[in-house]
Amino acid sequence: MKPTQPAPDVDMQDVERIVRRDYPADLADTILKDIAAVEVREKARVVLGCLKREAEYPLATKRWSRIESLTDEERASIYDKDWRQYSEWLHRT
Repeated sequence: MKPTQPAPDVDMQDVERIVRRDYPADLADTILKDIAAVEVREKARVVLGCLKREAEYPLATKRWSRIESLTDEERASIYDKDWRQYSEWLHRT
């Protein structure tokens, strides 16, 4: 079975937590108001990907043009590293 990239299960509470954690308090309300105006599918996931700066899958993105040529083990390793990095960022306090 080919490895697949995990997708985060996040919601707007995660977005608010990350904004308040990573941005100055005097900007957080303005940032959250701007985010509220955004209309996009999978909003929490997309917004968090933007806030993270390196997106959800930095290693996979760098190799995207040749990802299908990698072995299943290489691909799984990339997905695992990306997932660990994202999870650590998401749950950092």
